[in-house]
Amino acid sequence: MSYSGIYLDAKDPQRVVEVVEREFGLAAGQVHLVLGEGSPPSGPGWPAVVVTCDPVERTVEIEVEFEEPFPAPGGDLSALEFAKVLCGGVGCRAYVSSAGLTPNQWILVTPEGGHGVVLTDDDAGEGGLQPVFAYALIEGAPEIPVWSETG
Repeated sequence: MSYSGIYLDAKDPQRVVEVVEREFGLAAGQVHLVLGEGSPPSGPGWPAVVVTCDPVERTVEIEVEFEEPFPAPGGDLSALEFAKVLCGGVGCRAYVSSAGLTPNQWILVTPEGGHGVVLTDDDAGEGGLQPVFAYALIEGAPEIPVWSETG
């Protein structure tokens, strides 16, 4: 089981670590926080979840690698379901890779439980991903305009 391409707009990466440990019943040491240019430990006993904080871009990335099913309540979770648990627990938004046709197409997840596909601005600069529009109204993100063929 693995998840990658999940970016949170969380302001406190330590809070993300705490939520992952609590929500998924992981022991301390199974979740590792990397700040800035650091790298996670590797080899036997390496952490199952790596939370990487980029202070320049102000983003938090989650990488999960388990050799067996992730210890999620109710069994395996999709990356979207995993992000919903994180967003609800941390109180932040997340961008999940949509595996779309363009690299700037993401699934936005809100702490209210909403989600939908958004197109982001590649040239937004610092501050992480910035949505340009959504393809449909997203609960918890009313400020994001909804794309329309008619303008």
